[in-house]
Amino acid sequence: MVEKIDSAVVLFDEILRIHDHHALYDACKHHDVVIPVYVHHPSIRLGSAKKWWHHYSLISLNENLHEKKSRLIIRQGDLSKELLNLLNDVRCSKLYLHQTLHPLKIKKYQNLIRECEKQKITVNQYPPDMLFKPDQILNQQNNPYKVYTHYRKACLHDIVQLDIKPVPTSLKPITRWPKSLKINELHLLPEENWSDHWPKIWSPGELQAKKQLNIFIKNAILDYSEKRDFPSVDATSKMSVFLANGDISSKYIWAKVVSKFNKTKQYSEVEAYLKQLVWREFAYYILWHFPHTLDKPLYDKYSAFPWKQNQEELKAWQTGKTGYPIVDAGMRQLWHTGFMHNRLRMIVGSFLVKDLLIHWHEGAHWFEETLLDADDANNTLGWQWVAGCGADAAPYFRIFNPITQGEKFDKAGEYVRTWLPELKNMPDKFIHQPWNAPEHTLKKAGVELGINYPKPIIDHKIARERALKALYSLK
Repeated sequence: MVEKIDSAVVLFDEILRIHDHHALYDACKHHDVVIPVYVHHPSIRLGSAKKWWHHYSLISLNENLHEKKSRLIIRQGDLSKELLNLLNDVRCSKLYLHQTLHPLKIKKYQNLIRECEKQKITVNQYPPDMLFKPDQILNQQNNPYKVYTHYRKACLHDIVQLDIKPVPTSLKPITRWPKSLKINELHLLPEENWSDHWPKIWSPGELQAKKQLNIFIKNAILDYSEKRDFPSVDATSKMSVFLANGDISSKYIWAKVVSKFNKTKQYSEVEAYLKQLVWREFAYYILWHFPHTLDKPLYDKYSAFPWKQNQEELKAWQTGKTGYPIVDAGMRQLWHTGFMHNRLRMIVGSFLVKDLLIHWHEGAHWFEETLLDADDANNTLGWQWVAGCGADAAPYFRIFNPITQGEKFDKAGEYVRTWLPELKNMPDKFIHQPWNAPEHTLKKAGVELGINYPKPIIDHKIARERALKALYSLK
């Protein structure tokens, strides 16, 4: 049995870092010994890509704790059972944690708190890892906002000095550490070699998150508003991946940007980026107030939409073989890197739900499986936005044209050629519509439609009319 001392257990769940971790900071401040713990609960599904990131974020977190003479205790199973067993093992009656906004986790946290109360264990709860508490931002009727612009204005009006906690100066180690699984025993890495090359692309963890943010602020943020929609330009921060995995907080990012540009002539240039952080908040806000949106549309009338089931077309979309270069490039970037440019997410999403009339659930499930920055809140909001059935959604009649979108945002075809090498010799004029190229042009470029690059699986003009007819049926 471990000695009885003034100790506290700190739960690491959605926050996998030691900076700006309020629960950890306060536990270190008020107790002699702090025991960090991570409980992997398999009932909360993580996609394969995010599991990969979690594996390396946990390694990074454990290394950072080791530098503070501490370590991460890892358990797997039911959240309440595993934490209570640990608390009893170390004879500890203090638990520190951050609340969650995830609908499926809220019940598990509530059950944990009830069980702790029964055993007279004090639970110190801290707000979710967000800029704003979802119950604090309401309209004049005391109801949640459903329109992003109204929500954003309310948020920016209410934002105050952000309380960002530093890394604790010390984490005094316990004399005898309780038993722990090894990170490899969680089996988070994919069995297939799909992600073997990702370590050359990504470096998970809080230190890399801060480094990446500093690079973005120094080199790209002032051009973000102008260049963010062009996928061949490295103009985005990639912070979504670190945020989704708890390596960095939106508060830290916000404060870092504002501290550098506030009260300068350049502040208006960085507001576009800050608004994206608020959009991320809006996604969690909507999911918290309307948890049914996890698998159902915000507006019930869209439940009757006449979706089609076509596994062959779904597979073509997933593997980047639709015959529309901008769509295929986006899907192949996703598979190769675990990431997709935001403009492409809108384009490929519109193609799936409006050109192919395949349920947005299918797109959401594929993104959940393959995106490193997948999280239920943003994934759900994004797919319901493009399908026209969610909060602040795109108008139902807005259907992205994959040809004109490609010509507008990848005019020279640089992005398409990066991910579709079979089209690298196509002239710019036909790079986004190779099926319209003369036969001699195709031959010169080495392109054989239907052989080394697919013909379009559907005519966009016909698909658009079909989608509008289906959407009008709901009015």
